Amino acid sequence: MLDILNDEYGDIPQLGASVDGMIYPDDMRADGAALVLCGDDDAKIRVDAIKGKGVIESAEKLAKRVKCENGVILLHFPMIHIPRTIKVAQFLANGFYYSKKSKNANLEKQKEYARKFSDYCERENIFYQSPLILNIFAKQTNYRVPIIGMNVMHTQVRFNSPNIFCNFEDIDGGIAALTIEKKNINAIYEDIFPHKGKTLEETRHIVSNEFKIIKKFKAKFEKNILISLDGKPPVEAVKNLIYISDEKAKELNEHLDKGDFKAQMPYELLFLNKQTNGAFLLGIGSYFPFELFPFYLDISDYSEEVALVYELLDDKFDAYIMFKQFKI
Repeated sequence: MLDILNDEYGDIPQLGASVDGMIYPDDMRADGAALVLCGDDDAKIRVDAIKGKGVIESAEKLAKRVKCENGVILLHFPMIHIPRTIKVAQFLANGFYYSKKSKNANLEKQKEYARKFSDYCERENIFYQSPLILNIFAKQTNYRVPIIGMNVMHTQVRFNSPNIFCNFEDIDGGIAALTIEKKNINAIYEDIFPHKGKTLEETRHIVSNEFKIIKKFKAKFEKNILISLDGKPPVEAVKNLIYISDEKAKELNEHLDKGDFKAQMPYELLFLNKQTNGAFLLGIGSYFPFELFPFYLDISDYSEEVALVYELLDDKFDAYIMFKQFKI
């Protein structure tokens, strides 16, 4: 597909990704690719990409190559990259190993094992932490240029997905950057969520009106690894409150092979940031056949007081229809 498009549009800077679907003004397409192609005679447009070992090191290397004084930078990268079969087996083996080591350990040791598991996931490019990546690029531009991250993740997951494209080449996972150098670009972002409060308590009150709180927990975690909720493994702690399947390693591999492993989950854990007073939602389900729960955000600055919630969608569909704008 990319070769065919390259023959026709190869002189146009391009990036993109594999997607579950795309919504157009009068149509909806499922299971395909979203491609961004940019042309402007008055702008300097460049595309660059990197796929190396280690998400942080890769982001830092690419950020140094991307130069932009005036304009906007658009990034494509996975939130979670599911590797090929053998790498998934290694990931599961590490998950089982560190879960077993931390099972009856004291909290200090549990955090040590969780940190080692987190470091392994970072080295193997499995979890791409959006705030960290965006901040690396923002620092490189001295916070003068809008950085827009397209955090790609399929809801129906399979091996070696999602795919990131750059200049009509498939780089598997990795990070692709489109730079549009032009003065007075108007990059606008809006969402449907309420503004955070001025204090943690104010934010807690706001989210209690936005989401239905099922139960509150005290969480233990290290970096982007959730260790326990009220002293129990995370999925075990919520299994009597929500419906989740008991996913085994063999069944997980079969689902990934067919491409029918479903990542969407209506139940979420709500975390509150002690530094910024913001909030973070984490979908929780039986994604992993081991007890530790890795994910795509470092929550070191977040409160240990968390809540299991589900979102009240009534009367929000109009907001979804009207919500986001990105104008250049």
